[in-house]
Amino acid sequence: MANSSERSRTSAPVVGGVHTGKDEISSGRPDRYDPQAIEQKWSERWAQNPELYRAEPSTSPRKKYYVLEMLPYPSGALHMGHVRNYSIGDALARYMWMQGYNVLHPMGWDSFGLPAENAAIANQTPPREWTLGNIDKMKRQMNRMGFSYDWSKEVLRARAGLSQEKQGELVPEVCHRAGERAGAGQRLLLAS
Repeated sequence: MANSSERSRTSAPVVGGVHTGKDEISSGRPDRYDPQAIEQKWSERWAQNPELYRAEPSTSPRKKYYVLEMLPYPSGALHMGHVRNYSIGDALARYMWMQGYNVLHPMGWDSFGLPAENAAIANQTPPREWTLGNIDKMKRQMNRMGFSYDWSKEVLRARAGLSQEKQGELVPEVCHRAGERAGAGQRLLLAS
């Protein structure tokens, strides 16, 4: 005989002491939250509007705010540590939008360095192919999670034609320029 918890999952629900005759689990109730369908719907809708999270031009009269989380190494897929970090930055960017700020919230890839190169070697794949494949995969994961990045400002440190020394200068220079654009007294946040 099934225990009481198994019976409650397989038998029809009781409403006001009367069996309804409907099995709640298998009836496909339309009022139940279906995360796959709902999240897919909104993910597709957000993808249709690339301007959705784009910062306004620098001439905008709104106060400027810059949110930049750490740039991930594209050496594999995202993990919960990434999700934690990027969720915090995403919440901050959304909060500042709701406060009326013109928010610049870019994303990029720290694809020059040993983590990405070692992962490519371990997987017997050319580093450029491995890195660009992982960037594509991680970007899809971030979009699926609904992070509010301005992808028009994407930074890829492994662009062709940039030496390693020049790339080492790139991020501090971008941050310096963003700080200048934010204006005197505005907070520049580099989350890590």
